[in-house]
Amino acid sequence: MMNFQDLHAFFNVATEGSFAKAAVRLRIAQSALSRRVARLEQALGVSLLQRSGRGIMLTEHGVALVDRAKALMSELEQIERDILILAEEPTGAVRVAMPPMVSQMLGPQLVMESRQRFPQIDLQLWESFSDTIHDWISEGRIDLGLLFSSGRDSDLQLTPLLNEPLILVASADFRPAHAALVDGQVDVMQLRDIPLILPRRPNSLRTIVDRFAGQHGLTLNVVMEVDGVSATKGFVAAGVCCTIFSINGLHDPFNSVVFRAFRFRQTLDWELVMAQPARTRTPRAFIETERLIKQEILTLLQDGPWQGEGLPALME
Repeated sequence: MMNFQDLHAFFNVATEGSFAKAAVRLRIAQSALSRRVARLEQALGVSLLQRSGRGIMLTEHGVALVDRAKALMSELEQIERDILILAEEPTGAVRVAMPPMVSQMLGPQLVMESRQRFPQIDLQLWESFSDTIHDWISEGRIDLGLLFSSGRDSDLQLTPLLNEPLILVASADFRPAHAALVDGQVDVMQLRDIPLILPRRPNSLRTIVDRFAGQHGLTLNVVMEVDGVSATKGFVAAGVCCTIFSINGLHDPFNSVVFRAFRFRQTLDWELVMAQPARTRTPRAFIETERLIKQEILTLLQDGPWQGEGLPALME
């Protein structure tokens, strides 16, 4: 008779396309994973995988089994979620992803508060850029995500939480060619003469900045494209160029580098949203985590470290 653990092991190997990746995901040794798949093949009397130097390939029987197993795995996950809803104490794993600048400010407070109030919730934090987080949620790899909306079409449930101002960031010894920058503000048209380092498209920040420039008929002077907050800060600190990102991105308790910040005279901000898949039922652990996220963001806004305008959903 087919063993469920063996089927689960095979399904993860097939969907990950690799024994190594599946072993990491399931947190078991590759040797144990191989034994489970081999045991399943023996129980069914057919070969499910073909191994080669390039990885694995599904046999005809393997393809058929994956198709049937996918629906079964989905149904079992739904059963687990339904049972968790009925639990008096919120329990279970909740996977939450955030952009780097958000996780630095919110992550520690969120985890500590969750452990104190809901010790049975296994809160797992992931970090990446907004576009990747969006894809992770769509693929079912995480349960909740905080991301900066770029206006892309989405089939996810999006809850706007706050608007953050975007600013021009320069090194501490930056000497602007325009006297108008000295008062701490910059006009968008002055960006044509300021060398910028920005992330590559389709990064949400880049999308918003490009749209902002286009609305004013401006071609930005982008001299370098880097997808990384730390690397970008390094180039800016060295005086190579300036950048544009959230004012909260300057908050870094582990970095003593001092930057200069210039607000735009025109409104330039981005919207932080909570994203999750549309669900018919939501486990209590998810609901309580959503509430904690909102509470902690609101506290950070009220106490000052986080600057931005809270939106109505944040106050609920």
